[in-house]
Amino acid sequence: MSSTDSPLALVNLPDHCSFSLEPWGTKDWVLAQSLGEPARPSNEDLILLSPKESRSFDFDFTSKRCFVKKKAGPVETGTLPWSERFRIVYKPPSQEDCQSLLNKDLIWHGTLPSRAFHGMGNVD
Repeated sequence: MSSTDSPLALVNLPDHCSFSLEPWGTKDWVLAQSLGEPARPSNEDLILLSPKESRSFDFDFTSKRCFVKKKAGPVETGTLPWSERFRIVYKPPSQEDCQSLLNKDLIWHGTLPSRAFHGMGNVD
């Protein structure tokens, strides 16, 4: 949700690449497959939010893109013990990468983590 009295913009790169899945607590987990270099942002990737407007996103944790691994092969987060939790973190492209975009001055360049959760639905 926008917490300002002015409009702001988020950058949602294709395939939600402005968001990452990160371990919370233990740092041993990594994504099972590299997402590669994210695409350069384009005007189509901008989401303009009016004051008090909100936006939600859906993530498919059964997608191989969201699988994690330690030493063994890739696993779904929902198959792990309840103590293993993760966060989804919004990280926009750099200000430098956004220089050619319309409304570049409205883009919020902070990071925003979700609440910690387990892949089967337990949320803190």
